[in-house]
Amino acid sequence: MLAERWVVPLLRIFLVALFGILVLFQVMSLPGQFAHMAREDPEMAYLRWPATAVTVFWVLCVQVVISRCGGCSRWSARTASSAKPRCAG
Repeated sequence: MLAERWVVPLLRIFLVALFGILVLFQVMSLPGQFAHMAREDPEMAYLRWPATAVTVFWVLCVQVVISRCGGCSRWSARTASSAKPRCAG
């Protein structure tokens, strides 16, 4: 129980930081990277927007998973021993 007092807030801080980094990638880094690739290789420039859309979609999926897992604060004793953890409440 003592370890849970500091581990859970630490993990939540980690999830918030990871979520923020993913938002930064989604907004700034990924579109810029694909624009740079289009300038460097004009033959493949037509793939810029489809690649951006697919990559942003996958980053969004990871963000949804992170936000969903970050909302579970209580775990049941049965969940700790099972293979598929579920939020207890």
